[in-house]
Amino acid sequence: MRRPIELYLLLLTSCAVSNPWVSQTIAAGDLAFDSTRVCFHSAEAHPVLVFEIIHTADKVEGFLSLKRFRFTANPISVQLTLNGESFQEEVPVHEGAMRLKLSDGLMAHLIQGLQNGQEVGILVDGFKERLTPSQFPVTERHI
Repeated sequence: MRRPIELYLLLLTSCAVSNPWVSQTIAAGDLAFDSTRVCFHSAEAHPVLVFEIIHTADKVEGFLSLKRFRFTANPISVQLTLNGESFQEEVPVHEGAMRLKLSDGLMAHLIQGLQNGQEVGILVDGFKERLTPSQFPVTERHI
């Protein structure tokens, strides 16, 4: 009788530990269309701010999206914090006011911080997220 309970508990605890970085690859067979999408999934029960990287043959782009709500200004200030140092830029918001593309400069700081094993804090329009370098996909470490 104890055996099924032990297996059930083992299953529950093994599912509780997950990688916050989820990677999806599209291999279309043509460099122009091959891509990788990497999303950071917050440990919060109901995250509002979502960070993702889209990596194609010739570029790496970073996006912030709101699952609910809308950004209140356009352009809007995005602040990254790495190792106590802040980087801030005004960034245009996409139509619909729920998504924005990070500048190349902010992406360079963000990727470098993750590659160096640093947590990256993001603050935009009062919404916060903390990206952890733990288990950052190896394929994205060489961006």
